[in-house]
Amino acid sequence: MMARKHAFGEMKRSWLDQLIFDKRFSQIIPHIPNETQVIADYGCGYRAEGLQYLIARKYTRRGVGLDLSITNEQLPNIRLIESDFESGVSSLADSSADCVISLAVLEHLYNARGYMSDIYRVLKPGGVLLLTTPSPYSKPVLEFMAHVLKIIDTAEIDDHKHYYNLAELRDMSKSVGFSECRAQHFELFMNDFLIAKK
Repeated sequence: MMARKHAFGEMKRSWLDQLIFDKRFSQIIPHIPNETQVIADYGCGYRAEGLQYLIARKYTRRGVGLDLSITNEQLPNIRLIESDFESGVSSLADSSADCVISLAVLEHLYNARGYMSDIYRVLKPGGVLLLTTPSPYSKPVLEFMAHVLKIIDTAEIDDHKHYYNLAELRDMSKSVGFSECRAQHFELFMNDFLIAKK
């Protein structure tokens, strides 16, 4: 299978793709720590729309967005970095972010553990990871919506490498060093939400 080359939002997306993104994003907002200065968004999308929203509403002062492809636009208080995540090492400095967000990225990676290790490295002591990923319950539903109904992006769904259960998320987080890990379902068990603290 050919590796994907485009970030979410670079190519055309359906209204449902956008709605699903918005629902994931609303899940993480209440968990962003107060006094957050820097948020790193691993898988920020082509225009880092989530980071733009968070900065405009003062959830953070600055953002760093990483993804496969990024816009050339200058976005206020946001630094964008092209990254494929499979190498397991980003160009971000150690202990440089108060919070990392990762929305629906983990399921696209072969090197999920390397990705999680890099997030841990980049977080400051006491920093928080907020991560969502589709649960195993969502696999037949997403495939039906993509292949039969054709109302979500087929390429996105076909690129999924693994659907993680809650225990796998907690175990992987602890194995890379996170001390506190909580994982729960949301959206009728269709998605997993991980909160992990360094």
